[in-house]
Amino acid sequence: MPLHPQFDHFFQILPNPGLILLPDAPKFTIVAVNKAALKTANSVEADFIGKGIFEALPENPEDWVSKGVENLRNSLNSVIAKKDSDTIAFQKYDLPIRGTTKFEVKYTKIQNIPIKDNHDRLTHIFHTIEDITDKKNLEIAFENERQRFNGLYLQAPSCMGILKGPTHVFEMANPPYLQLIGEKNILGKTVREVLPEVEGQGIFEILDVVYKTGETFSAKEMLIKFDKEGKGKIVEMYEDVIYQPHKDNNGNIDGIYFFFIDVTEKVESRRKIEASEKSLKESQQVGHLGNWELQFATGIAIWSDELCRIYGLSPSENIQTHQNWLAFIHPGDLEEVMNKISESQKTLSVLSLNHRIVLEDGTVKHIYGKSKYAFDKTGKLEGLYGVALDVTETIKSEGKMRFQSDLLNIITQAAISADAKGMITFWNTAATEIYGWSAEEAIGKNVISLLSTEQKEGDITEIMEKMSKGNSSNEFVVKHKDGHTFPVFSSISPIFDKQGKFEGAIEVSLDITTRKAEEEKLV
Repeated sequence: MPLHPQFDHFFQILPNPGLILLPDAPKFTIVAVNKAALKTANSVEADFIGKGIFEALPENPEDWVSKGVENLRNSLNSVIAKKDSDTIAFQKYDLPIRGTTKFEVKYTKIQNIPIKDNHDRLTHIFHTIEDITDKKNLEIAFENERQRFNGLYLQAPSCMGILKGPTHVFEMANPPYLQLIGEKNILGKTVREVLPEVEGQGIFEILDVVYKTGETFSAKEMLIKFDKEGKGKIVEMYEDVIYQPHKDNNGNIDGIYFFFIDVTEKVESRRKIEASEKSLKESQQVGHLGNWELQFATGIAIWSDELCRIYGLSPSENIQTHQNWLAFIHPGDLEEVMNKISESQKTLSVLSLNHRIVLEDGTVKHIYGKSKYAFDKTGKLEGLYGVALDVTETIKSEGKMRFQSDLLNIITQAAISADAKGMITFWNTAATEIYGWSAEEAIGKNVISLLSTEQKEGDITEIMEKMSKGNSSNEFVVKHKDGHTFPVFSSISPIFDKQGKFEGAIEVSLDITTRKAEEEKLV
């Protein structure tokens, strides 16, 4: 043992494993080992004394990355060359498990300290090891969690990030948020620097309140206007927003978490649906067309507002059962209607009815109706739905013969609405059946360029101005999606806003191809 007995005592009680080595490179013979080293290695002195350090502590042959032996050898050689201490701050050096061929993963901090005699000659090297495995494993676990969080953060479909300090500096912002605002290099910049266009929209004031009070702010479908291209072109976006205070380790507010979910598409879609429903109601009112549905499970029938008006009822009145509708049937048509209903129920086929109804005040109306049976996904019968068209005025103005001819094509009654510029805003199923274009293809197109065979798109201003003068009806030759042309009879009614400004027009069209053919036969 090279140490004086009194120093040997301290060497043995050191908490960290320690070895005394000879500077006989490349072997570095072990001449002393303390109790902490023996305990860590689960060994006895005979496993160390007289052996080279790399013999007593061989490298894990399956570890091709950490280079533990190479790094330790370089450190020991450095001590010999410089006669000064050398530290390896972090080293993975697997410890052999005695009696097996296996190794235990260890992370260590290594110090190699020169021991010199009175003549400054190097006599030994004090090799001490600090086991930092638990600390490293904790760091690895933390890093894994951090990377996992970053992965979720970067891949999250919603916008999120962190603002720091009272001036709200961007510390983090994920890709969806950068895409939302149309910016990239925002970290380290304040919200005011990155988004000057939101001045006056209340955003800065909200952030100040959250930072000062610590109270979370949330809003649904909040309108925020962004200059996404940085060219002064403002884009309106609707966002579900949460601003939540961020606190440091002492519980003090030092920033704000923000979460955005872009709901612009949802809001715009809802508005389009609301506009379409409005146009549908207006179209039905102009065309005297109502719709209904009957739920077999409950026996409740739902009538549209226009259908209620056709039957002389208030839209607020609840039509409870199918029998209520039958009560309106003209006695002279009741038997025929009941027979057709019975035949339809046997085959579950489409039901078409030409009949009269009698209102409570005795008024008689002529109705053409068409209905279909509804089935659920499993094929189970669940209801009935249909439309009813008030054709009383047609009967009065054009006579019975023309009415019978029109009945052949009444199913193709089409409702279209356009704005003041002639752009289509509503297009029902019957319009698709007549013209071939789907609602998705037609809405947003110029009605003249889409359907007319004579007018040009440039004439739309003059045409829409004529439509604003009042109701009109006429026969036109129009074109189908596939290119062929055919005649229609159209009733056109202007639409005005509350201030009386012309907003557009509604056209209800009837394919009169069959009627025209019948007329030609009579000539």
